[in-house]
Amino acid sequence: MHKRSDIEKQNKIFQAKKKFLSAKYEGKYVLFENGKVLDSGETRAEVAMRAYKSVGMRPLFIEKVTSTPEEPETIWTPFT
Repeated sequence: MHKRSDIEKQNKIFQAKKKFLSAKYEGKYVLFENGKVLDSGETRAEVAMRAYKSVGMRPLFIEKVTSTPEEPETIWTPFT
């Protein structure tokens, strides 16, 4: 299971790879774990629902890949 520090770790790795990811996933939401994209889709909810079905209810790092800064999106999850 991910703890808060694990999510922060995933974010650091994601930010470091963001430029590389934008070539393939620009504008898409990705399920990202330990440097790998496990799934992607048009909406955060779409990716989350597929992930929860396959890995169960656990904290997930799902982020939108963009080459330009965007306002953070706040969503409700069972873990916030």
